[in-house]
Amino acid sequence: MEHMQPLDIALVQLNGTRHPYLPYGAGLLQAYVHSFASDPEQFHFRPLLPFIHTVEDAINALGGVDVAGFSTYVWNIQHSLAVARRLKHEQPETLIVFGGPQVPDHPAAFLAAHPYIDVVCHGEGEAVFLELLMHARERAWEQVSGISWQDAQGHFQTRPRPPRLRDLSGHPSPYLGEVFAPLLAQWPELRWNVLWETNRGCPFSCSFCDWGSATASKVHSFSLARLQAEAEWFVRHAIEFVFCCDANFGLLPRDEQLVDILVSLRKRWGYPHIFALQNSKNVTDRVHLIQRRLYQVGLVREVALSMQSLHPPTLKAIQRSNISLTAFRDLHQRFVRDQIPTYTDMILGLPEETYSSFVQGVETLLEQGQHGRIKFHNLSLLPNAAMAQPESRTRYGFQTAWVPQRHERESPAPDPDGIEEYQELVVATTTLSRAEWRQARVFAWLAEILHQNAGMLQVAAIALHVLGAMPYHYWIEAFIAPPPTYPRLHDLAQQLAHKAEAIQRGEPEFERGEQPPLHVWWLPGDFHHIRLHQEGIAPFLDEAYAYLDDLRLAYCPDVDPCVLRDARRCAAMALALQRTVPLTLTLESNVWEVWQAALRQERLPWVLGTRTYVKTWPGKPFTLNPV
Repeated sequence: MEHMQPLDIALVQLNGTRHPYLPYGAGLLQAYVHSFASDPEQFHFRPLLPFIHTVEDAINALGGVDVAGFSTYVWNIQHSLAVARRLKHEQPETLIVFGGPQVPDHPAAFLAAHPYIDVVCHGEGEAVFLELLMHARERAWEQVSGISWQDAQGHFQTRPRPPRLRDLSGHPSPYLGEVFAPLLAQWPELRWNVLWETNRGCPFSCSFCDWGSATASKVHSFSLARLQAEAEWFVRHAIEFVFCCDANFGLLPRDEQLVDILVSLRKRWGYPHIFALQNSKNVTDRVHLIQRRLYQVGLVREVALSMQSLHPPTLKAIQRSNISLTAFRDLHQRFVRDQIPTYTDMILGLPEETYSSFVQGVETLLEQGQHGRIKFHNLSLLPNAAMAQPESRTRYGFQTAWVPQRHERESPAPDPDGIEEYQELVVATTTLSRAEWRQARVFAWLAEILHQNAGMLQVAAIALHVLGAMPYHYWIEAFIAPPPTYPRLHDLAQQLAHKAEAIQRGEPEFERGEQPPLHVWWLPGDFHHIRLHQEGIAPFLDEAYAYLDDLRLAYCPDVDPCVLRDARRCAAMALALQRTVPLTLTLESNVWEVWQAALRQERLPWVLGTRTYVKTWPGKPFTLNPV
């Protein structure tokens, strides 16, 4: 009997950012086949394909291949489709398989729109892909679980998913085998980033997220022995950035042991540099302990205390239960005490959110002491998230825009084939009109530009809030439509309004200019902060503080005007703290101390009278001491 040639397989997982990531999903598939195929010799894998310059490059790399498997998500789906379309045209016999989160759970329309795709895989792909390969020669898809396809008559067919992999103890790691060795040898100059999976599953069901749809709810863990070996592999290969794929790091008590491993390696070898993670919501003490230990050795630079929304009807609609404001304040205060920066995520465009509820949510976070950073995200609909399904779209009246994807500080160089990756953003709902979405978007950008930068209006805003009970939203909203007598303020508001409208028309979320450093893509808040400084910040601040004084007179005239004079002096000092020594600051009151106390979530009485502060030491802490 003639010996059959091995099946020639290529796995494609195209990078979606300017940072090179090892293709973990594709690597899992290959490692699983190597470990669990009854006869691994019947399968030959080409080196994984994480990059292409052009579709032509990809076709050259895939020439003559029997099976081409594509791991897809929102950042690579259009490029993957373009390669698959061309590949099927030139090599009709090649079996083209798509998997990953971008494959719809209900894929009939997807397969009809892309007839060059032979099979799609659902859910966890390792066992499904191996079973598919076992039946690839005869294409007996009826014997394979967890796949969908169109038959020869054009009829949609699907097979139920197999049970989730509950026992991960013997699950092969692509890092610990030789799966990535060809990539490391091919690009020795690259500083690879990695994805690290310590468990699978998420006990929560937030409807804007597709994490739960990918892994159901029960959390299953990889062994500590495997994870220790992988962490040591990262060190041996000088991996600087590790992105943890766990939906809720800190949920499990053993996560503290993983932190022990990372901290020990960082202290001894200096790697990894950064460990990016998503905190669990409901284990306050453990999250604080874990983040403090990671921060102390430099593995994290700031801590996420995410809320997404503070509007009860919205939280009910998205099936999310936040930590209480009391718990939020307690956890935030712990990090403030430890001098660890934090940020809070908020999403614009969620169901049931109104303009007023969004603004009030921001107000509440600022009142709770979150002056460090609020990251405002536009709601993006992911294919398998509950919120993206037809019933939710109809119920909440989603109006969306497909906008080209950009990445922060990415070069504006166009794709040589003209291929764009897109994301679907919600730009209006039944409770948030298009005009209100634009207004909320400008409100968020102004909060970023003017309040979250200590060198702008933060000191003044906190002082007016503490001393005159002026709500934060009062002055931020006033800056959305400042009088024409303040032309620089008016120009900023107009530019932001135009950008919000442009996003609704389908333009990118990011902005760029012509001259460095604005020649690459920036989020609008960062873009305009840099632009204002490039153009000369003093005239802008002259107007901003004059307008803020108008608002003081209108809202809290009993607050002494020297507060704003002192606030501007403090703001000017905020940047110098990291650059210059020695420093001396003389004020007409103790506004500096009032501000610093507020950042610590404490309240300090305001005292009028000359105060002098100094910094005589280099580096941290970036503060001043009273003389």
